[in-house]
Amino acid sequence: MVKQLGADDVLASNTLSHPDAVVLRDLGVLDLPEPSYEFPARSITLLSFAVSG
Repeated sequence: MVKQLGADDVLASNTLSHPDAVVLRDLGVLDLPEPSYEFPARSITLLSFAVSG
């Protein structure tokens, strides 16, 4: 599961007039063909995964 907190501008912030300038995006479950992920600029990314053995 992937969730990202980010904005289009590094100086962006939420205000009363623009409450969704910085938002949490739920990208759901990603099926990656390779074991790599490119992190977007100016974002915080939460990756959670299950380890089976």
